[in-house]
Amino acid sequence: MVHDVLKNAVGAVVRDQMAGLERDLKAAIAERTAGPLGKLGLGVKGLEAYGLELDGLTQRLNDLLKKLK
Repeated sequence: MVHDVLKNAVGAVVRDQMAGLERDLKAAIAERTAGPLGKLGLGVKGLEAYGLELDGLTQRLNDLLKKLK
């Protein structure tokens, strides 16, 4: 009986510590990656804009080629 009480108490303490460690680890990872991921997001948005611009140029060139044929 005492063994079960101690076992349950230790289990509860370990679960609480694990939850706290997981929470702290997630927060630390989020803090360290926020800057680089934010920069990456801005870079991707910039590339998307260039992609749209290139799509427009490709369409215009195709239209010009059709006129030349």
